[in-house]
Amino acid sequence: MTKHERDLTAATPFKTRYGNFIGGDWVEPVNGRYMDNISPVNGQKLCEVPRSDAQDIERAHGAAPEWVVTEARPVGRTIVSYEEARAHLALPGRPALVLFGTAHGLHASVIDRAELVIEPIRGVEAYNHLSVRAAAAITFDRLFSVRS
Repeated sequence: MTKHERDLTAATPFKTRYGNFIGGDWVEPVNGRYMDNISPVNGQKLCEVPRSDAQDIERAHGAAPEWVVTEARPVGRTIVSYEEARAHLALPGRPALVLFGTAHGLHASVIDRAELVIEPIRGVEAYNHLSVRAAAAITFDRLFSVRS
């Protein structure tokens, strides 16, 4: 280990494994599966975190999530605008699970399972590429930000 690597390594207050934080308690994921949480600084494992799924969302919110998807490529089914999706998601009832198609897009079975397919984010040119972080930020802003 070099001095620089040693300087990046710090004692952390992390536990070795976390559950989902539901109702003020840490609970194991329904499926019992975990994944490593890796530090972007030095590539070392920080801890294990749940590999949660829709059952965990249902346990936390008391209802199965509504699947909402968006991706840049054509999907071959009815697509709703951000305004339509925003109005739909504002209705009381179910939590939303928003999934983003990246790189090669979402598998057809995921798109088929979705209740809503939101239009892709379009730029001023035909080339359509955003980082996942940028696409997520724009999408969440369009869907959930407070409008005056």
